[in-house]
Amino acid sequence: MLGLLWTNHDWEAGTLRLTHTVKRIKDHDKTSNHKTSLVLSESKTAKSQPTLVLTLEIMSKLRTLHADQAKARLAPGEAWQDHG
Repeated sequence: MLGLLWTNHDWEAGTLRLTHTVKRIKDHDKTSNHKTSLVLSESKTAKSQPTLVLTLEIMSKLRTLHADQAKARLAPGEAWQDHG
């Protein structure tokens, strides 16, 4: 779920293409208090990038989430960093 991007969602077709994954990698920064970091990366092959057909219930929940995120990004103004 962490690798989902809004740009991979087709609202009209009701589909979602899974193109990215989130990986935990070892943190080599000795000054960091963390041993690992989360990194978003693109899936390696076309076979590992399936397109899912979404139910009407899921589409409805995604529309609500998308609208909620649009409202939430107004609060921080220019400090908002959009990562899809």
